[in-house]
Amino acid sequence: MDNLLDAVATPLAVAAGTIAAASVMSDVSPFMKWSLALLAGAVQTGTALLRGVSTAATGGLANVVIATLELAEAVIATTLSLFVPVVAFTAAIIIFVWVAWKLLHHRVGAP
Repeated sequence: MDNLLDAVATPLAVAAGTIAAASVMSDVSPFMKWSLALLAGAVQTGTALLRGVSTAATGGLANVVIATLELAEAVIATTLSLFVPVVAFTAAIIIFVWVAWKLLHHRVGAP
């Protein structure tokens, strides 16, 4: 049943994902926008194909594992998208302070 619902919803999810991805990219060239949007649609298609292969190969027994891995990947990607900018900003501040410290405390002839 899960695979049947996924097969029915996939074409709509691919189209919706492609359009949604394209709609949030405003300052990007049209070629780049639609290339990235189509990539987002391809990911959804790949997920549906993986579930289909899993169902065919295991009779649906591995679908729980596949769904759990999809959930874990989504949680990790979301967490990284929230924390990586904060870590990068913090690292930039630390580097700036370190360089400023070195410049202000630079001694002539000191290594």
